[in-house]
Amino acid sequence: MKVVGQTKPAAQLAAWTLALALASALFFSCAKKEAKIDLGNGVSIGIVEIPGNNFCITKTEITQDVYQAVTGQNPSKAQGAKFPVESVSWYDAIVFCNKLSALQQKTPCYSVNGSTNPDEWGYVPHQSTKIEGKIDFDPSADGYRIPTLDEWDVAFSGGEKYKFSGSDDLDSVAWTDCNSGGKLHEVAQLKPNAFGIYDMSGNVFEWVWSERADGSRYYCGGSFFDAARAGKCNNKELNFASGQFKSVGFRITWNKPAQS
Repeated sequence: MKVVGQTKPAAQLAAWTLALALASALFFSCAKKEAKIDLGNGVSIGIVEIPGNNFCITKTEITQDVYQAVTGQNPSKAQGAKFPVESVSWYDAIVFCNKLSALQQKTPCYSVNGSTNPDEWGYVPHQSTKIEGKIDFDPSADGYRIPTLDEWDVAFSGGEKYKFSGSDDLDSVAWTDCNSGGKLHEVAQLKPNAFGIYDMSGNVFEWVWSERADGSRYYCGGSFFDAARAGKCNNKELNFASGQFKSVGFRITWNKPAQS
């Protein structure tokens, strides 16, 4: 770079200063860019790496536009692109995870009778039926999955010690029967926890990975339809894995990439 009217050392200093300024601006721009899973056509979902742990998780529950983009269907009773998907069973959630993994060219986490392709499972989503056959979970796969109970608890806490996810003031962080007006709400409208995760104490309950001989599975958190007590950090409820409820959805997690 030539700088008119400056000595050579001064010109070099000016050039270095400009280069550093440009590099700093580029770094700041990249750092500010939100991490997300991008499905194209303006459909995406924000993600968070959980500090001190080996997994990432979505900032919000899976929204209806994301679910529709992956599965081609939307079974929700209350329709809205940025509403969390609901009326999905535990089985529907793992089908979604494997389909998204395939779309993103990742190794699916779930298999049924040895196949990771949901089209080979003999299962029709959103019919309140069950997947017949042995379901295996590969925790080492890099694909998407629903959180384990332990992972969900870590994400819920946000590294804090509040009664609810992000605050002791429930209305500031969760849609429950106290403030929802009996209606589902768009995701991420209230305060997140310290990890930047929204709605873990309300809006919809969230299915988690669990196995029980009686066919039931856990969902955690709280919902717009339920009493405020449901959003407490220790709230876990059981229901049939095939059940579809207007107050239950899910979010997804995956193993943190090795370079993270």
